[in-house]
Amino acid sequence: MKLGLLKNERGNVLIMVAAIMTVLFGIVALVVDVGLFYVERRAMVTAADAAVLAGARELAMSGDTEAAIEVARKYARENGATLTEDITVETITRDNQSYQALVANVGVNKEYYFGRLLGLTSQDIMAQAVATWGYPTSFQNILPIFYVLEEGDELPQGEVLLLVRQEDYASGNWGFLRTDTAGKKGIKDVMAGEESEMYFQVGDEITNATETGKVAANINSVETRMQRAKDPNSGVTMDGVIPIIREITGHGHTTVVIVGFAAYEILDVITAVTKEENNRWYGRGSVYAHFPDVPRLYSAYEEGYEKKQDADRDYPKGTIVGRFLTDKFIPARYFIEISQDPAYDYGIRVVKLIH
Repeated sequence: MKLGLLKNERGNVLIMVAAIMTVLFGIVALVVDVGLFYVERRAMVTAADAAVLAGARELAMSGDTEAAIEVARKYARENGATLTEDITVETITRDNQSYQALVANVGVNKEYYFGRLLGLTSQDIMAQAVATWGYPTSFQNILPIFYVLEEGDELPQGEVLLLVRQEDYASGNWGFLRTDTAGKKGIKDVMAGEESEMYFQVGDEITNATETGKVAANINSVETRMQRAKDPNSGVTMDGVIPIIREITGHGHTTVVIVGFAAYEILDVITAVTKEENNRWYGRGSVYAHFPDVPRLYSAYEEGYEKKQDADRDYPKGTIVGRFLTDKFIPARYFIEISQDPAYDYGIRVVKLIH
């Protein structure tokens, strides 16, 4: 072999190795930059989701599209986005229904680090999210109580309300709704905080829907819920969703028609009737109620009742004391369908991420 030829081959190899190393270094550089950009992309997805959910919530509350867009921009910026101009309120169609929705395309401009060696400078990293809002028209895991609302009447929002024996509608009813006709999760279990698997939908006409009697068992289950709700780690709260009933017919286990859903907070339950020193009568609340001065005494009159039977009439044992909650947002996992028709507005709003 000639010496000159060997030097030539060695020189060619060095050139090839240098070329390959340059390509490999470029690939490694791009991989590092792409990895960093992927982290930013995940951050922008979070920013977009937070933006549309906040904007949809504002839209549900105020109906002000400009305010909703500004709220969405604010949340996008707080989550690291700097490109926030492309946020709009649009009408979208899903399942043959049209919904008002927040659409956000947000992002951030990031510079290349190693990519500069290949002539790359910066890139916009974008993410899109869409959220809508509505009133629930179907629901799972309701509180097993209901409220009868006559057509044309308004829900008594924010007031302390008694859910009592519905003698004017059907004999023996205490406003309790069966939560599982198969008996897997009865009223006692659901009231105490267990989840029901049944779904309830606006327009449903449910036969044999109401539960009669069993006052002591119902009181015990409410008190069990109160005790569990005092533990912040239990996941049980004293508020929830109840169906609004337009009509109730028959006697005993009666038929009901659901027209909507409302948020309700249980405050207390009447466990007995008590006599004060001044010889006045009151309905007595539970010692487990979430009040600093329990047991509470309840009366339709500030000074109490003259006779025991008066207290039994207006505040009988088993009466649930509570209030409707206004502008309540409930975890969306319990909702199946929503509508933006104000006819279904009973104080609950759902904000749902759909993209």
